[in-house]
Amino acid sequence: MPPHALDSAAWPLISSPVERAAVSTPPFEWPDGLCETEAALRQRPETSNALRLRPARTWRIARRESIFTVFNLNLIGLAVIQLILGAWVSASMSLLLLGATTGVRIAQQLLADRRMQRYRDANPVCYSAIREGRLRDVPADDVVAGDALVAGPGDQIIADGPLLGPGPVTVDTSILTAGQSWRRIEPGETLHAGWFVLSGRAVYRAERIGEDRTIAAHARSAQSHAAHPTRLERLIARILRILLIVVGVFVAILLAKFLRIDIGEHGDTLAQAAPVIFSLIPTGMYLMIIVSYAVGMVELAQHGGLVHSARSIETLAETTVLCFTEAGTLTGTALDLTVCADPSGAPISRSRVRQALGDFARSTTMPTAAGRLLADEFEGEKRVVRDESANLSTLGWSALSYGERDAHGTYVFGRRDVLAPQLTAPLPGGEEEGNTKVFVLAHRPEAVALRDAAGTPALPDQLMPLGQLSIGEDADADVADVIRAFRRAGVEVKAFAVGGADLLLGLLRAGGMTPAELSAIESGGILSRRELEEIPRAEWGRAAREHILFGGLTPVQVAELIQTLRDDGEVVTVVGDGISDLPALSAASLSVAQPTSTQAAVGIADMVLRQNEPRVLLDVLRHGQRIVGGLLDVIKLNMSMVICTALLIVYVRTLTVGFPYLSSQGSIISILTATIPSIFLGLFPPPPPDEFNTRYAQTIIRFSVPAGVLLSLVGLAVYEFEVITTGSVPTAQLAVAYLLLYAGLALNLIIRPRRRFAILIGVLTLAGTLAPLLPQARRQFRIDWMEPHHYLVLAAAVAIWLIAVNLVWRYLGLRRQDGRIVEGTGERTTRDAQAHRNR
Repeated sequence: MPPHALDSAAWPLISSPVERAAVSTPPFEWPDGLCETEAALRQRPETSNALRLRPARTWRIARRESIFTVFNLNLIGLAVIQLILGAWVSASMSLLLLGATTGVRIAQQLLADRRMQRYRDANPVCYSAIREGRLRDVPADDVVAGDALVAGPGDQIIADGPLLGPGPVTVDTSILTAGQSWRRIEPGETLHAGWFVLSGRAVYRAERIGEDRTIAAHARSAQSHAAHPTRLERLIARILRILLIVVGVFVAILLAKFLRIDIGEHGDTLAQAAPVIFSLIPTGMYLMIIVSYAVGMVELAQHGGLVHSARSIETLAETTVLCFTEAGTLTGTALDLTVCADPSGAPISRSRVRQALGDFARSTTMPTAAGRLLADEFEGEKRVVRDESANLSTLGWSALSYGERDAHGTYVFGRRDVLAPQLTAPLPGGEEEGNTKVFVLAHRPEAVALRDAAGTPALPDQLMPLGQLSIGEDADADVADVIRAFRRAGVEVKAFAVGGADLLLGLLRAGGMTPAELSAIESGGILSRRELEEIPRAEWGRAAREHILFGGLTPVQVAELIQTLRDDGEVVTVVGDGISDLPALSAASLSVAQPTSTQAAVGIADMVLRQNEPRVLLDVLRHGQRIVGGLLDVIKLNMSMVICTALLIVYVRTLTVGFPYLSSQGSIISILTATIPSIFLGLFPPPPPDEFNTRYAQTIIRFSVPAGVLLSLVGLAVYEFEVITTGSVPTAQLAVAYLLLYAGLALNLIIRPRRRFAILIGVLTLAGTLAPLLPQARRQFRIDWMEPHHYLVLAAAVAIWLIAVNLVWRYLGLRRQDGRIVEGTGERTTRDAQAHRNR
């Protein structure tokens, strides 16, 4: 959303640039600042001034968060049970899995922070300091105590210290106050590191830097507060807590037997069942979930999205509403800014270039269409102009010389082909193509004449390029396809225009929207600020749901609409880049910053896009849905086998004699049907579904309960049949083991019917069938050959189970998509979706 959308009614501490310029203030005496020698003497190599709106994970923090988990407690309890039972090899494997899970989780967290740090290093943030009477950009760690610093709209305060002038500024203090909070700071009052300047220009003195700043103590206290878990994390936590209770019960029983305490007949039965039950506890499930998220974060980065944490992947996949605070981002008419390098080769501060463009647009006396775009896009202030030559429309360039200390020299804005011969450094690639216009902002430190002796405009030479700007004048041809793809993914798109939304409708028409689609958008109406303010606040939620386009709303109004959507159960992702987008980004379920964003937007964003195109976000969203879909497949597979095993043990112990199979046989069942396939399911996620379903518990229950219950009943029938026909419990146990092996592998194919996966399942089937060929496997897993007619019985049992479970799935509304079983999209699903909307 552009900065001029700020307004004094909704954002009361901010006045317009014209109003600020009209206020008479006493002359401000600019400080000369430190000399370079003094600054070098005050430099402390161990001092870090890096600012992070979210605490960086240190090794100690990541280790603490990764070790003390419910899953690790499960593994520790399981290892204790295995040691009591004398299963030293199994106990060692459990402890090895504990170490692997903890290590991967720590590495995932640290690598996420390092990936974001590499992004920051590639897009460095410099701060303006006055040294020896001159304004220069310095890296954060080069700021020292006593420095006189300058910050403008969109800049972040780097150190604690008093505001010197030249007048009051309005700042966003939410980083320290945990909520939307804007304050007007008068000269003499203290600015704190981490605050963002919203309006005005601040000259302040750095008194406290590094760990002495207020934000350092705030970050240390914030490290103890864990982020809110996602739906999938809550579901997994519930499953693991149930398993932890089971583990605790068996630990108590086995310890009682170890201490020779009488626990009765039922206790003895549970103690005997322990090896069998724990042979199929999904110990590898949690590891595969963590590995899948870690790999997913890498793949998302390759698709163009950097995330702070793995949970952002799930939030992105669950998105139901996508809001663009700048309509041009959606239509492809947004501005694309490329920052140039200074004479030494170091990148120029992006914040400085953004402000220079915003200042230029607000200070010229002859605004053009391009100038209005700059004012809409970039934050800035109206400057005191000493000289001006406005020729952008006629000669392709305009120039301004300011009369202010922090904006000395001459600034020139013009077309690339016009300014290129006068530049002292080469420009990045980006020639004009089609309807895309390329402009350059350049600077010369000295104020030079902008006209010759005859009064003819004279383009200055020896200009240093600051930034290159590409402006798309027409909507992308595929914008309609992108919007349709979002809708197919279950995401409703909403856009906020600067003024009226009529221009946006025209761009959507040019982008390929059909008359019927445009009519559907117009039928809901375009909600303007005036119309919104006439609606009772209690009905804003309905207004937010019913409208797609919004025009002229204030930043706070946008944030309130987003919050009402979230209150109605929607998962809202917001894409923004400017200081006026901060309220909306803060209110979002997931905040996404664009590559040309201000320090403020990047600082609070959960995700940063590498390209300024909606199709990139679509690709990232669909890939996030693939990753979550793969994790759900892993959980469905493991829970189906756990349910089957638990019920089968109950059936056999209640209705007949013995146990359904031996614990060593359970090990090979677990390895071949769950552990190895889970690796493939997690690392190679399925294609995204036509309609992404966020009701995870319902999805897992509808799939796993019928599969597990029916397989346990078929297993009981096979066990009874073998006991009756052969009179041998070991033979019945072997038959059940093979049944679970073949049925579990068939279940894998139902979950992921892909050629490569089918080959893997075929190999695993052969491995399980031919395992008795290896003497070591026969001894380790207590697996042996069976008579041929037993295999025919097992084949018939698996076929009966497949037919029955498919009938039940169909009755429950599940359907096939590309061979996979997914949630249905018929009448039942439509009714559920409508109920969700009404709620």
